[in-house]
Amino acid sequence: MQTKDGERHSTPEFLLAFFLKNGIHRIKEETGKKMKEIEIAFDGFIPNETLKKNFVEAGLLLKIDIVFA
Repeated sequence: MQTKDGERHSTPEFLLAFFLKNGIHRIKEETGKKMKEIEIAFDGFIPNETLKKNFVEAGLLLKIDIVFA
């Protein structure tokens, strides 16, 4: 990831948490409700266990449950 201080390495779960946090924030602004879980669905492919694990770990960073559709 490129930052103002230069290039930094980051884990996949941290980057997923970064994107999920933005979505959570937008939903909260629009609805006024805090989300307790996020449902993840994949369109057109079946995710492997590593991808699912990264999403679950991203949820742990955000203190939110991740469930798969």
